[in-house]
Amino acid sequence: MTKIKAVNGAGKAFYANHLAANDYYSEDEKVSGIWQGKMAHEFLLMNKEVDTETFSLFQRNIDPLRAVKLTQRTVMTGVRFFDFQCAAPKSVSVMSLWDERLIEAHKTAVAEAMTELEKLAAVRVRKGDNVRTNNLDITGEIVYASFTHDASRALDPQLHTHNVVVNVTKDSEGKYKALESLEMCRAIRYAGKVYHNRLAQECRGLGYKLKDHRDEKGNIVWKDIEGVPEDVMELFSKRRQQIEKEEAKFIEEHGRKPTLTENNYLSVSTRSVKMKNSTKEKVREYQIGQLNEEQHEALEKVLRSAHRDRWIIFHNPEIAEKSLRQALSLVYERESVVKLDKVLAEALNQNLGMVNLETLKNTAASMPELRNLGGLEVNPWVSPEEVIEREIYTVEAVEEQKDIFEEIAPDFKAFPDETTREKQAELIHGILNSKDRFNLFRGVAGAGKTSTLQELCRGLRSGGLESIHLIAPTNSAADVLKQEGFEQSQTVAAFLLSSQKPPAGSYVIIDESGLNSLREGVELVKTARANNYRVLFVGDARQHTAVESGDFFRLLEDHSKIERFSLSDIYRQQNE
Repeated sequence: MTKIKAVNGAGKAFYANHLAANDYYSEDEKVSGIWQGKMAHEFLLMNKEVDTETFSLFQRNIDPLRAVKLTQRTVMTGVRFFDFQCAAPKSVSVMSLWDERLIEAHKTAVAEAMTELEKLAAVRVRKGDNVRTNNLDITGEIVYASFTHDASRALDPQLHTHNVVVNVTKDSEGKYKALESLEMCRAIRYAGKVYHNRLAQECRGLGYKLKDHRDEKGNIVWKDIEGVPEDVMELFSKRRQQIEKEEAKFIEEHGRKPTLTENNYLSVSTRSVKMKNSTKEKVREYQIGQLNEEQHEALEKVLRSAHRDRWIIFHNPEIAEKSLRQALSLVYERESVVKLDKVLAEALNQNLGMVNLETLKNTAASMPELRNLGGLEVNPWVSPEEVIEREIYTVEAVEEQKDIFEEIAPDFKAFPDETTREKQAELIHGILNSKDRFNLFRGVAGAGKTSTLQELCRGLRSGGLESIHLIAPTNSAADVLKQEGFEQSQTVAAFLLSSQKPPAGSYVIIDESGLNSLREGVELVKTARANNYRVLFVGDARQHTAVESGDFFRLLEDHSKIERFSLSDIYRQQNE
């Protein structure tokens, strides 16, 4: 997505030089943009050809129908358009030289992707004296100009569409407001997968066989038309090669990869001068002329093998459910709650071109194990039932185990005669006097957590507890504990998997517990209850979070009635 600002006629220049003019057309040839979106009806523009004057009026924040100010904006240097691009896979762009039906397939896929993005159009809710809140009202209405191009700046076949969204929408009171594009931008991957899924369906419907296109990590990115030679796609990727060459120069010169802004500059700076006196037919001849006889025959063979009457049914709930279950295991590997679009995007990606979008949505809504947690109606927060059950179990299991033990070492005095340690001593006395099975100790970095734990262990031993075990979620965290004098430390995984558990009545301290996943946390709670352990969770949810899904420490801290102890004063590097 690119933002287009209204600075010195930039929007008008963008229209004239980049949208309406293809990268090779003569001065007399233009790309015909088409107005789309629900709000296009508001301005009597639906399906009408885009003209310079109307585009310029939107750029200047003027209603093109009524010739009045469009929104309440007064600053004329802000964002006037958002450009959402959809680009076809190289194999589709190449084959469109022979089969123009693929251009229509591309346009159909673009329209479906933009329909999904439009549903997330919103305005930001304001209160009082123009004060922003964090709330959004979904409007689901935009107006945008769609421009389809068929070549890159290097004149390679590159089917792509610029969907230029005007920075305006209509709120619930019928007033025109500036568009809040946050939710649309967050759902970019989802829209991309909607596009690639529908394009793959259209290609299959035209009789083309498809194959997975994977990135360097082996992840599916899109579907390519089978049979298009790799050397042909490499031949027609000169634009990408130009940019990569400039990126390599940048890395060699600066010793680092370019930022997003710097990448955009490299892209612009490598643009070649347009062929102002060429035509569509001439450029097609130029493109095909680059192919050798063998490559040309290979592409002709792909076209001949496409059965024109072939069609596949995509409304199969079984495929939709299979795709969703595959997606759940991937999406929730590191997160426990996500927006629905993230689940749908991954589900589409699992079987691109084999599942209808509405069938997938309906299947997701009917899956009992995928819980709708509310939020935006068009894109709610969702979580697997298994995660919800783990969270409920954790909170209930911790709260059921309160006030069931005797105090430990009520007469112990922590840090005697050390006035600078009063807060640490107070915390230790609180933990020793707790009658609960589970306690939580949050200590910010530099607050003296290590010395506090060492003194706590001295207090536990004075109360007759000799079986004290310190564990941590990672090998590196366990190694740090060993360096701090806790020689018998081990990882949480080793502790849970060990067939020889500590004896009943042991005291277990889990350091860096902010790194514990929800799954690990549940296992720790179950193990503690089964073996009659007392447990102290130590960490700082603001500093560490789990790699695996679920934020166990934060769940305890924010949503349970576990007794909490904290150190917030930083002592590290202070000169006494």
